[in-house]
Amino acid sequence: MFTVLGELPVGYDYFLKYNDTPIPVFVFSQNGISRFFVKGGIPSDGVYHIVRKPHSQTQYTTHATQQLLKNSTIVIKFKHGVNSIEVNGKEVLDEYSFLPWIQYNGKNYRPKTVNIKIINDGTNGVAAVKLYGTLNIPQNISTGNFEYCIYLVEGVDMIFVDGVITYPDTLRTKIFKPNIPQLARIYDPSWQQVAPCPLYVSMHASKKKPFTVLKRNYLGVESQYTIDYFKHSPKNLDLANVNNHITAEYVAITNGKECIAVAKENATLSNFAFCPLQVAHSFFTGFSVSLNPFGTFFGRQYYQPTWGKGRGFEAAILNGDQYYSGACTYSGTTQRFALAIVHSSNSLPETLKRLMISYANQPFAIPMHEKQEKKTTLPLQPPKGVFALYRDSGVYVNFEKADGAASYIIHCGYSKDSLSALYKTKDTSIFVKEYSKGKSFVQGNTYYVAVQAVSAQGKQSELSTVYAFTAKEIKEDMDLPLTLQLKIMFDTLIAKLRW
Repeated sequence: MFTVLGELPVGYDYFLKYNDTPIPVFVFSQNGISRFFVKGGIPSDGVYHIVRKPHSQTQYTTHATQQLLKNSTIVIKFKHGVNSIEVNGKEVLDEYSFLPWIQYNGKNYRPKTVNIKIINDGTNGVAAVKLYGTLNIPQNISTGNFEYCIYLVEGVDMIFVDGVITYPDTLRTKIFKPNIPQLARIYDPSWQQVAPCPLYVSMHASKKKPFTVLKRNYLGVESQYTIDYFKHSPKNLDLANVNNHITAEYVAITNGKECIAVAKENATLSNFAFCPLQVAHSFFTGFSVSLNPFGTFFGRQYYQPTWGKGRGFEAAILNGDQYYSGACTYSGTTQRFALAIVHSSNSLPETLKRLMISYANQPFAIPMHEKQEKKTTLPLQPPKGVFALYRDSGVYVNFEKADGAASYIIHCGYSKDSLSALYKTKDTSIFVKEYSKGKSFVQGNTYYVAVQAVSAQGKQSELSTVYAFTAKEIKEDMDLPLTLQLKIMFDTLIAKLRW
């Protein structure tokens, strides 16, 4: 498989011509790109000509309707979203797979309505539908939305998902690391979990034969580990977030009888540990597992059998930065990703491994003669999360990176109406000594700050939301409840008396 910029017209059969030998290919064009599927792979590096002829009368097994998407081995059924996914007649993914959700302030939010649009009906060997809708939470200041294209290709035992999601934005209220202004950021702590494209695996595992994770690192070394932390404590039967698995192309889960794997197309979006896992246990059905590519799970940490009463762990959870959920970083952002999902009735065969690796690391293709259409770019948006911290007779202005921004202009003033552009920076943090030319900050006074994004071409965004602050130092207190502090003191006293 490989991808080129530009969309090819429909209604044709396409071929790659190499050494006067035409190689039949299936082509899927959408959102300004064309994906080519070459049966048997590309012979070698070189110059290929894309040729076409009017569509033949060849009948393919690929088919798309409002109710289903299918090829010779895979059937995806839709009913108010994704209803089920079957491979060779066996259900492999459960309802709600592929559909995004957010856990915010202890409650899960999903799209209220999922719309379905047929993109390719399958007559050209590619069947594709678009799922789209909105994703909102009660406290959002902007609406979230998503567009996912799910498609199947003739003769390819993989499910492909090309997704774009913009998350709802919420008000940021809490400052992270206020005692280190250079690193401080403002965020909304109510974000807990995010799943842009969850995969709810149908297969189960047992204590005798638990799930095993298969992966491949950036040196091409394949390895695996078993999710058997319950052997150390029954409290680890349910794991909110299994270890991150650093993997270059794919991650797979097997119960010893069947296997499901997901690969990422690295040119669209990549991450060292792109797919967290969540494991749940039931007395009747055993273990179940959920995959969350490019998302984040959050919940109770592993239980360690060496713990005593767990006071230290409880204190660490309340004060350790590493224990906070990273879900807040999704607020108001846009994510583009491309995934391929495969299922095998036994352990992961070499043929599927090669398919996933070739999908993840596609060959670099350059059109030589086609003039690319100029892509329409969205207006440059101002940065989010703008705030200021007073320290050392000056102010640290921090904010989030804006898409498409090459630099930023910092506006300061003693009122909203007196803001003036004073500073420029390429970073997302700057220390300033004056709120106006020749005028220093005075401790105890109130000031205002806003930031503008600037593109590489010099285009400026609108001003960000204006942030008001008082010039005084903020001290970070330990968030330990008094009751926990008393328990720790009591346990320490008892330990001293014993020794």
